[in-house]
Amino acid sequence: MRIAIYMLVVSAACSGCSRNSDSILESSAPGGASSTANEGAPPTITAMVDAPDPNWREMFEEAEQLANVPAIAVTSTDGKRVLVTVKNVGTTTLQYYSAGPEHVQLFQEIEVAGRWTQSNWDWCGTGKERFEIAPSESAELVVSFWKNEKRQRMLANFSEKGTNRSGLVVLACEPDK
Repeated sequence: MRIAIYMLVVSAACSGCSRNSDSILESSAPGGASSTANEGAPPTITAMVDAPDPNWREMFEEAEQLANVPAIAVTSTDGKRVLVTVKNVGTTTLQYYSAGPEHVQLFQEIEVAGRWTQSNWDWCGTGKERFEIAPSESAELVVSFWKNEKRQRMLANFSEKGTNRSGLVVLACEPDK
């Protein structure tokens, strides 16, 4: 399986990871930060990613919108899973649930009629605990796609410690099927 990565990987193999842009380099950061990758330098954010399906908010109905959106960079991919680095670029500590520090609880969206739609999530809490990413710190996370006939993208929920703010952040997206 080929994997197109949101946020920080350049690949001509996939287009349309965002229906708002022809680029597959995408950011969930507010304001759509934009730049281009320099030869030999790590890729950088180039476009705004489609927002998560608003139906997810039902799960987090009492939470306010996440203000400290982390930067996502791809470390590697082997065609079955993607390793991403999540960097806390804000001033509040980010928290996430995971089975060990790298196996983050995932939320799946599938593409239906050109739109990303809430599908499934890793609901079982057995063995999961809360992990933190302090300001200016990073965490390496594993993203695996689940068997599905439709194109999918995977998200993770981050919250800001000491606040009532949380939100889903896109980590990776499959190419067109």
